[in-house]
Amino acid sequence: MAILCSQQGYGPSEKNLRLLELLHHFSDIFQEPRTLPPERIIEHHIELIHDSIPRKQHPYRYAYGQKTKIERIVREMLESGIIRTSQSSFASPMLLVKKKDGGWRLCVDYRYLNKLTVKHNFPIPVIDELLDELHGAKYFSKIDLRLGYFQIRMKKDDVSKTSFITHSGHYEFLVMPFGLCNAPSTFQALMNQVFEPYLQKFVLVFFDDILIYNYLGHVISEGGVATDSEKIKCMKNWPVPTSVKALRGFLGLTRYYRKFIKGYGTISKPLTSLLNWNLEAEKTFNHFKEVMTRALVLALPNFSKPFIVETDACGKLQYKKGSENRATDALSRVEHNRGESQTNAITTQIPLWLQDVQDSYEGNTLFQTVVQAKTLYNMAFPDYSYEAGILRRKGRMCVGSHGGIREKIIKSMHDSTLGGHSGINGTYKLVKPLFYWPTLKGDVNTWVKECEVRQRSKHENIPYPGLLQPLTIPDQAWSCISMDFIEGLPPSEGKDSILVIVDKLTKYSHFLPLKHPYTASSIAKTFFDNIYKLHGLPVSIVTDRDRVFTSRFWKELFSMAGVSLDMSSAYHAQTDGQTKRLNQCLENYLRCICLQKPKMWAQ
Repeated sequence: MAILCSQQGYGPSEKNLRLLELLHHFSDIFQEPRTLPPERIIEHHIELIHDSIPRKQHPYRYAYGQKTKIERIVREMLESGIIRTSQSSFASPMLLVKKKDGGWRLCVDYRYLNKLTVKHNFPIPVIDELLDELHGAKYFSKIDLRLGYFQIRMKKDDVSKTSFITHSGHYEFLVMPFGLCNAPSTFQALMNQVFEPYLQKFVLVFFDDILIYNYLGHVISEGGVATDSEKIKCMKNWPVPTSVKALRGFLGLTRYYRKFIKGYGTISKPLTSLLNWNLEAEKTFNHFKEVMTRALVLALPNFSKPFIVETDACGKLQYKKGSENRATDALSRVEHNRGESQTNAITTQIPLWLQDVQDSYEGNTLFQTVVQAKTLYNMAFPDYSYEAGILRRKGRMCVGSHGGIREKIIKSMHDSTLGGHSGINGTYKLVKPLFYWPTLKGDVNTWVKECEVRQRSKHENIPYPGLLQPLTIPDQAWSCISMDFIEGLPPSEGKDSILVIVDKLTKYSHFLPLKHPYTASSIAKTFFDNIYKLHGLPVSIVTDRDRVFTSRFWKELFSMAGVSLDMSSAYHAQTDGQTKRLNQCLENYLRCICLQKPKMWAQ
């Protein structure tokens, strides 16, 4: 508690002396509480959504040095009677948060409980409206409640819902803890009830700050409202932002004091519309620091006198929906981060600059028409959005034909390890979710057909004439499998062959590198070491007539295991066409990816 006197005739030393005498006289009210607070009309109640399911969560892991601090804090809370041991079906994890004075605060993670809680809507005061009430005041005092939430009891039926768990025990609160979603409303309701006869007369309440002097970054005196020097010092020492998140933090702090700055919107415009840091932004950043360090004092409004309103506007009012008011969204909403992360994902894979995309619109009649229409009337072409010089259609970036940027995009997608020189449909599915232009499908078709690597490494699939009788479709995964070999590969890490094993139902495959020559016993060992331990024994195995599969050892082994061996007819690979087609896909993929380093395929 602090009493601030501004009456003339009191010097600093005399004022401090009187303050110390006053505190000493009432020292008994500053004792540490050792019992529960008295029962009051208002208690905190946790109303759960219907059919909510309790959950016992595991405790978080703590640093070794924090465990002793947790045990000490819990012991003190047990001694003071604000918590007790619990057998509740709820259990929320807790963690330690460092305070400004170097101590530690025990905080409970009630996010799951808050999801199950019915939210209460109690009116929270607006800071600007409270400040307007201070006109004419000369003396200002402040009461800051110590552990204000702990001075409200929990309703008995809801005590078990507040339980939390540590590495050493399970406890529950008998008083209202921090972190509950409805706790601020309950506390504000109690404060308004206690000070009801004096509210708006000489008492102002904002949660646990009563009769404010230094109020949420504002310093109040007889002369008016000024900014907090500590906050201004923080802005003065703010480093140059290197990311959108850092810039948003700086603008959020300055926005809180915008009423102190004449022309705030004009000054901040280069920063709020910023994509790349430039000289103009650097000047604006330093200008903000300069204007915030000046002596800023606002007069308290006197509602008994007439007001004169000075305007600086074009005479036109324009309404923007929240979804379209992007400048405000960039300062307050998390949604912008997702778009930013998508842009980062694109730029890490494709050598694409936003300026290149903007330049690509040159000469494109469609995109230029849409841009002009969106500039004049934002509701035109609702499928499109235009922001920061980039046109998007349903979230996909529009790309023009100027500068050859379309070819760069297709090449990056098609030639990458992810693309693997895939076909028309595969490449199109990689490009389509991110980019848009009217001839996208045709351009992908042309590029894939003209790809030199693909022409050298892959061949067209021409169906054979005649009717083929497919094998029976199994009704259980890994009950019927097929096996085949890919041979003649360049040596890689001592391997030159691949054993291909495919499940006939799910098409799930295993590719096992081998060293030639191999025998029936070595293949059997490979099978049991890699397939049997994962999927068990199959009912049947489909193979060709390789010497391994026709050997006596192979037949007798699987005969004893009760596995049926089904072999294709000689010179008729169509019997196991599925495995042959998979071999072909694997060979094409390895040929494209390892074209420059053919001995790296085993990796």
